[in-house]
Amino acid sequence: MQKRKNFTLIELLVVIAVIAILAGMLLPALNKAREKGKQAACISLFKQFGYAFRMYLDDNKDWLPPIRDYGSPEKFLFSLEERSTFLGPYLMKTTKNQHIGLLSNSLPTKFVCPSASIPSGWTQTYTYAINNHFYNVGLGGADAGKSLRYTSFKKPSVTLFMGEVQMENNFQINYFNPLTSAGNASALPMYFRHSGSSVVLHGDMHVRSYVYRDIPFRPGGYLNLFWWPNP
Repeated sequence: MQKRKNFTLIELLVVIAVIAILAGMLLPALNKAREKGKQAACISLFKQFGYAFRMYLDDNKDWLPPIRDYGSPEKFLFSLEERSTFLGPYLMKTTKNQHIGLLSNSLPTKFVCPSASIPSGWTQTYTYAINNHFYNVGLGGADAGKSLRYTSFKKPSVTLFMGEVQMENNFQINYFNPLTSAGNASALPMYFRHSGSSVVLHGDMHVRSYVYRDIPFRPGGYLNLFWWPNP
């Protein structure tokens, strides 16, 4: 009977090196594919938001929900809590204090970007936000307790309505520069978390992704239809 030859140390090291090289070649592709899957899930969420807003418009004579209504109990635009929600009937009503796009250590919700994470030192982060122009009276939008009518938009297929952000306590997208809140501390910059791209819901409720160079910003974007629904 012939004796089986064992691997030498050099042969074993060569095999390990080849495996390491192959893993180094495959892992970036696998990570890219994983991120593409997360981006697709994020796009699907935005489509759900679009359907919810569209049904709300149909039920309310083309009026958008306000940021808040100052009622009793008070309702809020992104709230999903049963007694304080506008969009809950079209998405998901809950007895918990949950919000669209809010990723929290204490209040999990399925309506957040799957690629998002809470920055170190924070307890929560908004992953989605509304265009500042829709709810800022100084920019042609509505007061906090009021709303805009969809039919007033000049070109809703162009105008950004909702997009991605990463900020702790606000859910409005910046109209100055999509990467910084300079000049408007209350507004949030867009966040390009999907390999340099960001998902956007337009005023006509269609969804697409943008990279930074495709986003107009102030001064060029100040009156641009991408930001301003009725300049």
